[in-house]
Amino acid sequence: MRFQPYTEMLRRALSLEENTVLKHPLSLIRSVCNDIVMNFLAYLLKK
Repeated sequence: MRFQPYTEMLRRALSLEENTVLKHPLSLIRSVCNDIVMNFLAYLLKK
């Protein structure tokens, strides 16, 4: 029961993301690339 709100939030986020993908595929790709770059930089800085 504790995880119910989280799964609900995830479900909403996913449906929202699907709508965003259909409307703005390029902005989504850009945000994903930004996430990858930021994670990579953080990984390098931790090293």
